[in-house]
Amino acid sequence: MAAGPNLSWVVAGIPVRMTIPKSAQQMQTGVGEAVILFPDTDFKLKLHESIKGGYYTVTDFGAVVQINLNMNNKTRKKLPPEVVKIIDEEGVKYGETVAQWSQKDHQWGLDQLAKAGTKVRNIDPAAKVAWAQKLAAWPNEKAQAVKSKKKIDMSYDHARLHQNGRSRRSQISD
Repeated sequence: MAAGPNLSWVVAGIPVRMTIPKSAQQMQTGVGEAVILFPDTDFKLKLHESIKGGYYTVTDFGAVVQINLNMNNKTRKKLPPEVVKIIDEEGVKYGETVAQWSQKDHQWGLDQLAKAGTKVRNIDPAAKVAWAQKLAAWPNEKAQAVKSKKKIDMSYDHARLHQNGRSRRSQISD
């Protein structure tokens, strides 16, 4: 089971859209067998209690949580350069801080699940590769859907995103 954007990650089973508050009941009644969710959220919402000693598998596909600050280019162009410089510098600091706290929350959740009797394990490397291969086209498919629907080019362009060696994620939207 997965909530909204995570549903596409279900590639080897029947995807079931769920809401987090109902997921424990859905697992207990057999609607779903697993949930794609962060470990700290799993623990805080006591979802581990519905599986009573089950497993939490760490897939480790990259960033634990990624929170970006975004700014419309039209707005950005109206600001004085010294203000844009401050925004860019503080945005980098914010991103680094969020990444550190996200990793701490992630590890805390894994530790708490293990203490509560959930067996925490890492995905088998071969299964990780197979799953990643099945998901390989998904980011571009989503980018093309946004481009088609919203007329915004979300395709990955390394040169555009990293001009002058700096990330420009906040400047993608016009």
